[in-house]
Amino acid sequence: AYIGKQVTWDDEKGVQQTGIVKSVRIASGEPKIVVGDQSLALDKITSVTDAPAATTTSGTGATA
Repeated sequence: AYIGKQVTWDDEKGVQQTGIVKSVRIASGEPKIVVGDQSLALDKITSVTDAPAATTTSGTGATA
């Protein structure tokens, strides 16, 4: 149950990103977590927590 959770991952430059999961989909037989306009492989996710109360799912969903 990832939808609505806050996830953290390292982007392609090694910078930690955080966002709220808006959906989960299957692409080429692999599950992907959708955060904002990004689709992330499960093995890229470094943490999953409850979303802060003030967080919304609008915008890109990613912060630096």
